[in-house]
Amino acid sequence: MQKQLITVFFCFTLLFSLLSMRIYALTEDDRLVQAAQNQSRYTLTVQESRGQIYDCHLRPLVNRKEVFQGIVYPVAEGSGGLVDFLVREADSPGGVSREGILQQMESGRPFAIRLKHPSKAFPGLDVYQTYERYQDRQTAAHVIGYTNADGQGVTGIEAAYDDLLKRQTVSSQLAFTVDATGRYIKGVEAEPLGQTEATGGVVLTLDSRIQDICERAGAQYIESGAIVVLDAKTSAIRAMASFPSYSPNALEESIADTQTAPMINRALYAFSPGSIFKIVTTAAALEAGIPADFSYTCTGSVDIDGVVFHCHYRDGHGTLSMKEAFTVSCNPYFIVLAEKIGKEKLLQTASDMGLGKSIFLADGIVGAAGSLPSADALPNPGDLANISFGQGLLTMTPLQAAQMTACIVQGGKTQTPWLVEGTTEDGIQVDAAERPPAPVAAIHPETAAQIRAFMVSALEDQANQEGLPTVTTAGAKTGTAQTGRYNENGEEINQAWIVGFFPAENPEYVAAVLCEGGESGNLSAGPVFREIADSVMRGQETQPSEGDA
Repeated sequence: MQKQLITVFFCFTLLFSLLSMRIYALTEDDRLVQAAQNQSRYTLTVQESRGQIYDCHLRPLVNRKEVFQGIVYPVAEGSGGLVDFLVREADSPGGVSREGILQQMESGRPFAIRLKHPSKAFPGLDVYQTYERYQDRQTAAHVIGYTNADGQGVTGIEAAYDDLLKRQTVSSQLAFTVDATGRYIKGVEAEPLGQTEATGGVVLTLDSRIQDICERAGAQYIESGAIVVLDAKTSAIRAMASFPSYSPNALEESIADTQTAPMINRALYAFSPGSIFKIVTTAAALEAGIPADFSYTCTGSVDIDGVVFHCHYRDGHGTLSMKEAFTVSCNPYFIVLAEKIGKEKLLQTASDMGLGKSIFLADGIVGAAGSLPSADALPNPGDLANISFGQGLLTMTPLQAAQMTACIVQGGKTQTPWLVEGTTEDGIQVDAAERPPAPVAAIHPETAAQIRAFMVSALEDQANQEGLPTVTTAGAKTGTAQTGRYNENGEEINQAWIVGFFPAENPEYVAAVLCEGGESGNLSAGPVFREIADSVMRGQETQPSEGDA
């Protein structure tokens, strides 16, 4: 019997020792310790920020609209007034119900609710300033694009760099201590976790100050159309705006608007260019050896193989040189000039200056090629006549129009416009993206210099030029393209253009403006160009709109 008791005692001692060792091992296991700690913590997300999109100066283009996030603590005292306040101040499309708030409070855990105002008038409520991704009037909306309800990029840069912007997403959180039942322990301060805002993302060539100037000018003067501004030396896109614009915060309304089609980026769509194409015709003539003093007498019209083409000045301009014809935009002169050039040479020069070719900016962001007909597509002399002053089968995008003008400024070299500067991990250091191909020599520098002088004369040597800036100098060419379409009053719808550069002596910027349905290039597009040139060069401290301003 005694031996049995001793055996039982030793077995019990051994089991107790093994149990003690197991308990010690469990308490020393880091994973289990962490799990135990997590069971006493409750994490609440205050804000989640998708990766940033910057302009060329690393100024944020998104995550800028101030909003207020209320963190509600489930405390009993004063809760009645707090609940009434939350029902009144909750910033939610459908509002919130009193019953819903009370139900959340009964859970015993803090919860978040977006507020209209940054009030801290109640115990049990902390308010944090956070940021919504898009403004209601979002800067560069057509370039940036938007995300869907799942946070996936759908259009624009949001779609082109969706994977990167997802990886750069950061969360701002609060960790609360809770009791064994999961309820908030009053008096224990929350621990902040994560980052308050995203810093990594995509860097664009856009200059938000110039983009803002263009959007304001366009909103004032353009019902439907586009503006593109390029760096005159590099062809980096400093602004690209389409009108009407849309709000990423009101997509259903914008998508449903099929009449004005605000979702279309008109800067990348092709339109009839009208007389701005005379830049190409002039370049082809000079390159073909036709001297600038080549003269022609305009009588108000010209007969080409039985088809009469009229000048906009029906009485005729009289005898003109090339510079004079360019300045007054005489169609008969350019028709005759095109006959001397020949269609092959004219079309090749247009191609060398970028027409008829799409422009890749990023995945899903591509400027249309437009229409540059082949020589075989112009069998009749009248077809070439139409092309000579930008009508007929010819179309180009506002982006191509800016590229064509930049060729003149850049000494006859055609540089592909580009939009993405690179990416960044910290919002400070930029990893450069792949640059566009090297410029292509399209025309001789002497030819480009002559056309620059013609463009300065076209703007500065004529009376009543609406595009003439007041605080800087510039060169420009206007155009009014007929479309063959008519409005409800039986009036033909025109495409009004102006392309130009400023300052005239040492150009820093190139701009192209399109006004769909405009009266004329001078009257409709000219004031937009003037406003942009003056505002950009004035050096005013115009900054991108904050919030919804």
